[in-house]
Amino acid sequence: MKPTIFASLALVLAVALQLSGCGAGGGDGTAAPTPVSEIDATINDYEKASNECLRLTRKHMTGDVSITLLLIAAREAFQDDKGKLQQAAGKLSPPQSHRVAAITEKARPCLGP
Repeated sequence: MKPTIFASLALVLAVALQLSGCGAGGGDGTAAPTPVSEIDATINDYEKASNECLRLTRKHMTGDVSITLLLIAAREAFQDDKGKLQQAAGKLSPPQSHRVAAITEKARPCLGP
């Protein structure tokens, strides 16, 4: 008799969890995205520009001169985003400052000769 009761309880529990959505954030089962501040968006752009600049720098260093103009544009975008972050330096939280410093250090080869 007890196995039947446990099986019934398990079934009821499974249905209840299915109906409740298990505490999911959105009605479609996805959590709501975290809003990104303007500074975080600029840091994200800076990181993307850094990654693109590094990718093109590596390609250029292997002898592919066909991407020279793309590399110049990527370096300019990287420098522009760096300038925006330098202007907002007083508004950066410590974690944001550390993130910017890590991106800058990683991108050092991008600035090249």
